[in-house]
Amino acid sequence: MIGRRGVRDLTAVRTLVPFAVLAGAVLLLALYAWPGIMTFDSFDQLREGREGSYTDGHPPAMAAFWGRVDTLIAGPAGMYLIQITVFVAGLYALLRWTFAPQRAAWLTFAIAVFPPVLAPMGVIWKDALMAAFLVLGLAGIGHGRRSIRIAALGAFFVATAVRYNTPAATLPLVVLLFQWAPTPATWPGRIRRYAIATAAWITITGAAFAINGALTDKPMHLWHSSTALHDITGVLAYVDDDLPDAELGPILAGSRPLIDRDYHATLRARYKPTDFAHLILGPERIWDLPILGDRAAPPEQRAGVAHAWKELVSRFPGAYVTHRLAVFGKILGFGDKSPGVMVMTKRGQHKDLAQRFGVSADDWWVQNWIQRRIEKVAHRTPLFRGWFYLVLSLLLLPFAWRQRDVLAILLSGLGLEASLFPLAGTPDFRYSHWLALTTIVAAVLLIARRYRATRVIQAPPIAAGPAAQAD
Repeated sequence: MIGRRGVRDLTAVRTLVPFAVLAGAVLLLALYAWPGIMTFDSFDQLREGREGSYTDGHPPAMAAFWGRVDTLIAGPAGMYLIQITVFVAGLYALLRWTFAPQRAAWLTFAIAVFPPVLAPMGVIWKDALMAAFLVLGLAGIGHGRRSIRIAALGAFFVATAVRYNTPAATLPLVVLLFQWAPTPATWPGRIRRYAIATAAWITITGAAFAINGALTDKPMHLWHSSTALHDITGVLAYVDDDLPDAELGPILAGSRPLIDRDYHATLRARYKPTDFAHLILGPERIWDLPILGDRAAPPEQRAGVAHAWKELVSRFPGAYVTHRLAVFGKILGFGDKSPGVMVMTKRGQHKDLAQRFGVSADDWWVQNWIQRRIEKVAHRTPLFRGWFYLVLSLLLLPFAWRQRDVLAILLSGLGLEASLFPLAGTPDFRYSHWLALTTIVAAVLLIARRYRATRVIQAPPIAAGPAAQAD
């Protein structure tokens, strides 16, 4: 028999094991990319956080938050520690919906170090920070205590504040899973529940956008310098016959193109569904519009770009849809062997910027070893292709139809991915990171629950006892 001391020791071990496994997951994430990989986006946000002056090129809430963290732990290390700790803690709490502590901890470890999840989480990106707080909010949105559910809304607010298209991910999570108080399973009860949940989603979304608006010191109007120009060029690329200069010239005039003849043929030849930067950067650029720094394009030029976009999209909607489908196909990873940045590495950091910001760009041999092998996985398997997780999510949807939580998770990933159709311009895998994560988590939950249900059905009936057997 186990005495009281043995019971206490066994309880301590059972408590310690999950904690040790989760700590191991955080340590491995830290080892993979410490002190956090930086890209141009990261350096821009760190600069704004340190200067205390914010543009809206990236959500200023993240830059402002990073500026506060930077005063305590300089550089990316503080943000990276927050990012990976919140992610691991939230993922564990989410998996505890279905699994016992030890199994939830080991599954958290496995998912966190799975290459398509691990690689984007190693970079100080709004995409990764958004995923961390979405997971944290998701873990608490269905909790029995109202205070925990309200705190979950706070996590969703943070996720929305650090990435502009997050509302597409939070909509199904909040509307399907949040409830202010238990409601009866009647139509009035359901209507009240969904009305309150929808109001909560509108509130956190509006508050996040309001915070970013209040923090913005210098609006950049980057749509005019990026997606709008990409769409203008894409529409013209898919129009069958070239429009004459006499017709197209006046449409483009207000956007101030740097060419003065052969507009259609030139733009058709320069079109790339995978990128728009060459349209505004380099010696062969078509427009002189800012995409970096804190200088916005002149209002008259922005109005000209908007006019050209409306005119061409409204006249050739089929060409516009074809263009956006081509871009979306690249985002999902169709066709190209290497569609955009799949794995950002320490050795790929901008060395001059790192030195200017006092950030170490050196990688340890173990980091380089792991990152190179993940690059091989990315290039040789479909695990870093958005289409792979899109197909899996769609296949899982029918099985999740009667499981509200799993259905919400799948719809969240699909919703965020769908928001890329009109918005995204480059096919980096980080844009599909949330879709990959939601697909993996949903698959784990569905498989475990169906396996348990099968075991219950196949279990032999329990003997009713001697008296019943005698009957």
